[in-house]
Amino acid sequence: LLCVRADSQSSIIIVIHYFLFLSHGSLKDLKILCLYDQSLQQLSRRTIASSARRQLDNTVKQKQKLFQEDNGMPIHLKGGSKDALLYRTTMALTVFGAGYVVYELISAAMPKKPQ
Repeated sequence: LLCVRADSQSSIIIVIHYFLFLSHGSLKDLKILCLYDQSLQQLSRRTIASSARRQLDNTVKQKQKLFQEDNGMPIHLKGGSKDALLYRTTMALTVFGAGYVVYELISAAMPKKPQ
């Protein structure tokens, strides 16, 4: 008894089930694996096929207008509070990293003397 599937991975699944059957020797285990595999296939098909297709509004023109506006703000901050938070986080990590590199270079240049 083998689980036969009609997709691109069917031969791989058949071989795996066959080797599991040979290693366990139980027909019941193989039937359970086949049922489990088939139920997963049905669930994945159902989930993908029944997902709602939603229409997204085209906001490119609004974004272009926002970013081309001359308001004296740097381009990397025109996106709003998310951009400001990302910028500040990046700067903080950069300063911390540079300070840590300097600390490690100084500690490597002046090793501790053994007592």
